[in-house]
Order: sequence, then structure tokens, then C-alpha cells
Amino acid sequence: KGEAVVSEALLTEPAEKALYDAIQTAETTVQAALSQKDYAAALHAISLLRPQIDDFFTDVMVMAKDEALKNNRLALLQKLVAIANQIGDLSQLVA
Repeated sequence: KGEAVVSEALLTEPAEKALYDAIQTAETTVQAALSQKDYAAALHAISLLRPQIDDFFTDVMVMAKDEALKNNRLALLQKLVAIANQIGDLSQLVA
């Protein structure tokens, strides 16, 4: 699998546009923090996405009937996962 590609032109809902913008910012911040080995700052940058993630899942139908919209929304979520996975495999964390 290659890197998820999100088409800005297919972002139709305000919540998905907000999440996309927040992911763009977080991606830059996370990469800068990781280059400094500042893992706490990287995790903090990801944690700041919570409101946009909550709004996205509340306001956006990810599995839209329109295949292009659905695939774009899934790519947006893949991009989010890819940013988190730069820090480590978060699925391995145990509470």
C-alpha cells in the first residue's frame, strides 16, 4: 500500500474539511517533533486532533454511496492512522 492520497476537491462536509486541515497541521508538527526525538510533543500534536475526529464521526457518513466520496474519506482516515503510526504501533498499547 502506498501513502493515502486525499483529494481536497472531494471534501464536501465542513467536518471533513476541518479534519483534513488539522491533519495537515499535525503531520508537520509530528514530523518536526520526531526529528527532535520529542515523542511527548508528537503525541500531544495527535491528541489535539480529538475534536475534529469527534466531529468527523458525528457529522460525516464515511461509507457514502458515492464511491469517490467514500474512498476519499477512507483515505483521510488512513492518513490519520499513518501519522499516529510514525510514533509507534499504538495498537500495541495496553491500558
